[in-house]
Amino acid sequence: MDDDSITGSSASSCSSSSPTTLTSTLFGGRKQTVNSRPTRLDPAPDEVDPISLVGKTLVQVRRSPNHPSIALRFSDKSSYQIRVDGYNPQFPGLNKVLEMNAQSHGIFPESGGQTNVNLTVDRCASITMRDKAFDARSSKETSWDQTHLGVVFKFRERDGWHCLWAMLADNDSSTGLCVFRSFEDVYIAQVPARPFNKGHNKRRSRHERQIRV
Repeated sequence: MDDDSITGSSASSCSSSSPTTLTSTLFGGRKQTVNSRPTRLDPAPDEVDPISLVGKTLVQVRRSPNHPSIALRFSDKSSYQIRVDGYNPQFPGLNKVLEMNAQSHGIFPESGGQTNVNLTVDRCASITMRDKAFDARSSKETSWDQTHLGVVFKFRERDGWHCLWAMLADNDSSTGLCVFRSFEDVYIAQVPARPFNKGHNKRRSRHERQIRV
């Protein structure tokens, strides 16, 4: 099996200059496009190019128990977060959850969890995904195909690709059934070292306030 092909167990080359859309059985039949260039007109101010993680050794992964974010710590003391675009911790809105493919279990923990690893990032990219969203909150249910961005990692020490994306859901309070499902872009942000002065960061932007894990 071609380890650079997204169909089956992996994804097309992250260094490709022309994005390619393929159907992936790994991601439940979703159509994927690996992007070598930014695809959003208005990227978050703290967003970084996923390729900047290539060559780094991941040593710790921590998922926030309160926010849709995952912290990544590397052996060179740098830190990053996987974040949901537009998420504001003061106004969280509908429940937002970071989801992953089965290949990623064991690296990316459940809510509030932490894993210690020793994995070298061989490839990292933004990937366009297409999923079925729906709204059943009224008498007439509607559904549509929605495109959104996920992120994928490939580690030298492990086979296949590891994909994460964000889903929004609204459940009926009486039945518990999901009555609305949608998706959001996810992106990677670098987290600066925090100063010892606790009052230093009192005024922060929407993205800078995002996630303490």
